[in-house]
Amino acid sequence: MAGDLRYQKGLLFEAAMIHKWKTFLAACFHKRFLYDAVLPYNLFWRITGEQCQPFLRNHPIEVLDVGCRGECPPELAGLSPCISYTGLEADIDECTRLQKSRLPFARASFLPFAVSGRAGKALLRVNREPGTSSFLPVDPMFRERFGGEAYETLKTRVLRTTTLDNLAKLKHVPQPDFLKIDTQGTELQILAGGRRMLQKVSLVEIEVEFEAIYQGQSLFHHVNDFMLQAGAKLYIDRGKSKRRKIPEEERIIDWLKTQGFEVIDCGKMSVKDQAAAFAHAELIVAPHGGALTNLIFCRPGTKIIELLSSEYPNPCYRDLCCVAKLPYIGIIGNSQKPKTTSDLSDSSGPIETTLEDFKKAFEQMSLG
Repeated sequence: MAGDLRYQKGLLFEAAMIHKWKTFLAACFHKRFLYDAVLPYNLFWRITGEQCQPFLRNHPIEVLDVGCRGECPPELAGLSPCISYTGLEADIDECTRLQKSRLPFARASFLPFAVSGRAGKALLRVNREPGTSSFLPVDPMFRERFGGEAYETLKTRVLRTTTLDNLAKLKHVPQPDFLKIDTQGTELQILAGGRRMLQKVSLVEIEVEFEAIYQGQSLFHHVNDFMLQAGAKLYIDRGKSKRRKIPEEERIIDWLKTQGFEVIDCGKMSVKDQAAAFAHAELIVAPHGGALTNLIFCRPGTKIIELLSSEYPNPCYRDLCCVAKLPYIGIIGNSQKPKTTSDLSDSSGPIETTLEDFKKAFEQMSLG
């Protein structure tokens, strides 16, 4: 059900964007209102969503705004009655002010969380212009070129930090459809701490710079590279199947989890959710089985590690990976009676793969 709703919301986002571009082109050729002939700050800008509001009132768009200081984001104003809004703000004074404010959303809440790339402590620099406050110090070159009175630090606070994935795991925040991050230079760290959350996000809006304002700030190309490469690491569990069991599976899964892997059972997922999971993955590890037919949904470049029994070294998914341009490694477990691909009669035997085999495959793919 959740997958179906995300799909329908995605279609509505697409329709809204098409509507805006039609308006823009019409303004260019027919001399309509000047503002319509200017490329929008955001494709949601000035979109009212009248046609989709009946659906969205029953299924609100979940918006998570990290660094929500200030007023209602103007690009969301047109859809505000259909938005369930959660704002995270590290500055407790600003968060308290926002909690007392009235915003036009269907639901709005503000939480005083300092979000970073890891849990710990960090120093917040509260500047003369509060909107420039950051966990990072101002870059001396920027101050020299442009002055920096607005960036003058007036006070500091040591705050406990957490990550987006931790907040979601503890159910402090809902899974967003739309993730907005504006935290004065720490956007990339926040993204890195929300890899699991990102897998189900439909749209991400991030403030980035091409020249550093803060020391140690990640610039556009850093964030762009991360977003292009961001993807899930999946281990495909065969669930309750009694065929092709892996004696060391528990040990292997424990190690994979330390490498950031998520374990999924395709037998418990809809076809649409399986397709989405494989489409967003950057690395998939799986024992040989029918779930790997979902490889057709993978993006070119997705890395595949398949676990095979020496008694059933079926090459069908290797061949599929070759056609789909998916880097592939097959790990064939040890057995006393190995067979060739011409004798695939016993497909139910165990896969005698060890953790050491896994680590070698990771090194071979330059993953370890």
